[in-house]
Amino acid sequence: MRVLHTSDWHLGIDFYEHSRNEEFEKFFGWLLETIEREKIDALVVAGDIFDGYHPSNASQKLYYNFFAKLPQTGCSNAVIISGNHDSREQLEAPKALLESLGKQGLGVWIIARKPDNLRQEVLVLKDRSGEAQLIVAAVPYLRPGDIEAGHLASEASTVEEMHERYLRGYKEHYAAVKQEVERARLEHGGILPAIYMGHMSLAGCQLTDKMRDIPVGNLDSLTCLDLEDSADYVALGHLHIAQTVGGQDNWRYSGSPLHFSKSELRNDGIGGLKVSTSGGKSVVIVDFEGRKLREIRTLDIPVYRDIRLLESDEPEKAIEELKNWAKENQVIWAMVDYSGPIDMRYNLYNELKQAIKGSKVDILWFRNQRWNKMLLSADESKLENEYGELTPANVFTEFIKQRCAAVSEDERRWIKEQCLSLYNELENSVVG
Repeated sequence: MRVLHTSDWHLGIDFYEHSRNEEFEKFFGWLLETIEREKIDALVVAGDIFDGYHPSNASQKLYYNFFAKLPQTGCSNAVIISGNHDSREQLEAPKALLESLGKQGLGVWIIARKPDNLRQEVLVLKDRSGEAQLIVAAVPYLRPGDIEAGHLASEASTVEEMHERYLRGYKEHYAAVKQEVERARLEHGGILPAIYMGHMSLAGCQLTDKMRDIPVGNLDSLTCLDLEDSADYVALGHLHIAQTVGGQDNWRYSGSPLHFSKSELRNDGIGGLKVSTSGGKSVVIVDFEGRKLREIRTLDIPVYRDIRLLESDEPEKAIEELKNWAKENQVIWAMVDYSGPIDMRYNLYNELKQAIKGSKVDILWFRNQRWNKMLLSADESKLENEYGELTPANVFTEFIKQRCAAVSEDERRWIKEQCLSLYNELENSVVG
């Protein structure tokens, strides 16, 4: 039995207001070819199919076209669970249509919400001859209400207690599913391998930029699901960087197929500058022989978009590097993170834009670290005396002081940082 694990497609997502549909179309073409070439028996997708609750027509078209072509690859089963970005109703809407692909030899299973009967989360997958091959515990993304944390809110006196009850409920749900898996395994002679699916953030894993700010469901502290004696492989979703969990080779995040943030880029360390580039995305292929886990391997996804992050503390080197990129005559999405000294008479962003003028390089994001830190940490009156009135920072400070008086100082600083970051992005887009 050969399984391909992928997750976090986020169909419809933009990268700094740039569409990814062309890249997704190429990825799906590659995925179909891979499934056919590798003779994949089952495809498991661990959540976040779409990026938002109301996906565009273009995103839905990509999704439906992929599944319309999947039966031609010889794949026997596809299992999809919801993620925190998915609308349950949206995933369930075409369920009957996709399940009709069974007439073409492809079984499609969509588990978008916790069912009334937990046995419905435990799937026994069969090959095209009808022989049982694999058990999949398809656990969708669980919201607090799904695990009865919602009705406990009135009983909890603190947020910490609510959090602990939520985590406990999550573990209890997997414990109940585990019982159903073992029951199903016994019904099939005890020889079928079992894959557990989930969409969550487990402790000790590598997060990307956005996830460090907003952990999904506060599950970053969930440390153990107690599945080791039952799970032959754990297929996880939510984290966009491919990785194992706790040193266990058979517990894996497949990661996202495309790059959605700068922290997902690969550091290549070119010369005296730090340059990170796109690459390093993959899917996981799992081979079973009976219940024996024969092999786990990753397969690199081709790079469909040249995305580069340039980090420098010397403006001259940054400008020169962008000029070199412009000479390549290739479409490049560039991000620049500058950490050098500040010259109030010198507009580095304009100089960078001038360096790539007329080329295929596009600066999607720019940050001046020292300038941002100075605005956030220095005394406002001192800044005004030295550099004149800083209207945006003063406005944000006053607004936050009035509207967010009940939150902590750290939270007010975080809100201010986000406001300034957004303001800088808008200002850069106008200048560009």
